[in-house]
Amino acid sequence: SFGLVSELAGKRCGTYTANVKDYITELETAGRDGVYVANTRRCLTAVGDSCGWHALADLRRDDASKHLAKRKAGGLAPTTLNNMLTTINGFGRWCATTKRLDLNPFESITRVDETADRRRERRALTPDECLGLLKTSGPRELRYRVGLGTGLRKREIGQLQWRDLHIDEPDRPCIVLRA
Repeated sequence: SFGLVSELAGKRCGTYTANVKDYITELETAGRDGVYVANTRRCLTAVGDSCGWHALADLRRDDASKHLAKRKAGGLAPTTLNNMLTTINGFGRWCATTKRLDLNPFESITRVDETADRRRERRALTPDECLGLLKTSGPRELRYRVGLGTGLRKREIGQLQWRDLHIDEPDRPCIVLRA
């Protein structure tokens, strides 16, 4: 009644699962991609189960480090480990920002060196692979042709509007991307 107890004190006592649910709800409200939200939920649930976290007070840097080390020993790629760390760190930062935790317990965990163990090298498609892609693309053929011909990403192609196409330019027809 005197305002001495934080209104977030109840959230601090809440379960790990309930706080993850609140975090996921906030990501959805912020308009984050559905795949990203699903991956975040899956990662936080798996880490919480593996580390035995039932309440926010259970969150420990050492538990998360051990979990990542165990996953690394199991053959997980460095990029995947760093993605997991980013997800865990994001949740910890959110907990600290919303005053559910006093500080982010995961911010001092170091990332894995991705250059030492490159699982998949990115490369351009060969002409034969491009033809095979176009033959099997079905109704997405136009989208693939635009991507192959321009180098635009999937989302950039989806955001194209007629005003972006300058195909009547006498010197050089082009696509102008908006910021």
